[in-house]
Amino acid sequence: QVFQVGNAHLEQYEGVRRDQAPLQNAIRSYESLLASFPASEYAILARRSLSRCRELLAEHEAYVAEFYEARGDTKAAEVRRNTLLTLYP
Repeated sequence: QVFQVGNAHLEQYEGVRRDQAPLQNAIRSYESLLASFPASEYAILARRSLSRCRELLAEHEAYVAEFYEARGDTKAAEVRRNTLLTLYP
């Protein structure tokens, strides 16, 4: 059931330009499943989905960095790129 909740959150994701809360909610669900049931038949699927969520969050950070760069806000772009490198190496 926890895996399905994570999938439901992931299905609500609408892209890098939109709210990232569905991805964050999906990550919490997948991490909860892995913490509670690490040997579950769904653990491998949860790890794959978790990895995908993190990739999508990294894409969002890159998008926002490009957005700020295009508008000449190099400081904000730099902060986003540093976040990208720190959280998603």
